Amino acid sequence: MASYLEKFDENLPLSVVAEISANHEGSIETAKKIIQLSARSGANAVKFQTYTADSISMDSTEKDFELPLGSPWERFASFYNLYSNSYTPREWHKELFDYSKTLGLVPFSSPFSESDVDFLETLECPFYKLASPEINHLPLIRKIAETEKPILISLGTASESQLVKAISEFRNISQANIVVMQCESEYPASAINSNLIILKELKKEFNVEIGFSDHTIGSEAAVVATAIGAKVIEKHVALNSNNAVIDGFFSADEKTFLNYCNDIRKSEKILGTSVFRNSNEIKSNPKQRSIYPIRSLMAGEFASEADFKIVRPGYSLSPEFIDFIIGKKIARNIRKGERITIEDFQ
Repeated sequence: MASYLEKFDENLPLSVVAEISANHEGSIETAKKIIQLSARSGANAVKFQTYTADSISMDSTEKDFELPLGSPWERFASFYNLYSNSYTPREWHKELFDYSKTLGLVPFSSPFSESDVDFLETLECPFYKLASPEINHLPLIRKIAETEKPILISLGTASESQLVKAISEFRNISQANIVVMQCESEYPASAINSNLIILKELKKEFNVEIGFSDHTIGSEAAVVATAIGAKVIEKHVALNSNNAVIDGFFSADEKTFLNYCNDIRKSEKILGTSVFRNSNEIKSNPKQRSIYPIRSLMAGEFASEADFKIVRPGYSLSPEFIDFIIGKKIARNIRKGERITIEDFQ
């Protein structure tokens, strides 16, 4: 069944996105295995990150470029070294995009520079994700807008004014769909700090669809996001959830991701649709009450209130029509206790 990211139709089910990030560990075969487990588990789309160490940082010995103490990636020492060990090579992209499609997944990416967008356009990337640290990268936002393709904007590091500016810059160029995704830039993030209630305000204030980029452990926050109305939920996925893999310590392995997807889909079923169970205004619900004659009536008589009783079960005419039938001429002979319809009265 189609999901939101295939047609950007708000009436479609939400899309679950498997984020590959750096969990391929420098192996295209590992990347393919992660894509496989994502498809088996119930993902609708798969997201890559498109950058090089030089397009995202600088090879500098200045202290500013050192990873801070306590960082989960502290072992890499510098931002440049981290990104040198975590990027997805451009020469893999077409093969991974094509492979994802064969498994029924929609492939897309987060670019980190204007040249990354140019490259992804050669692959006909269907839409783009703006990673939360790029929220102030206005040239990148404008470059994405020029493609006239939808954008997913992650909020992890964003202030309100930065979001306003990002949306404004995009809208000055493009009227394509925008999805704003709540995100906590902690790894792993605490579910109780997810602040998902903000999604309601985002949808109302900015007239956008909403989503959740989930860095928590478990599915509780994703279930809440589903209930609030998220149309996209993103989760990092890895073959193994351990510290040896760059983003493994907050990623879902296959068993966890399968349960994650199942919990989201179960939540959608529990939420249901915005319709009343009994949509027929003429027929009564058998579980409710209905109007039955308490004596035999002859054709040509005029119905009086004393001729009927509102009782269970609800197979006969709905009580909503009691005022309508009183005083009307009876169209046929009716037995005591026989079901009646609106056509029995003239």
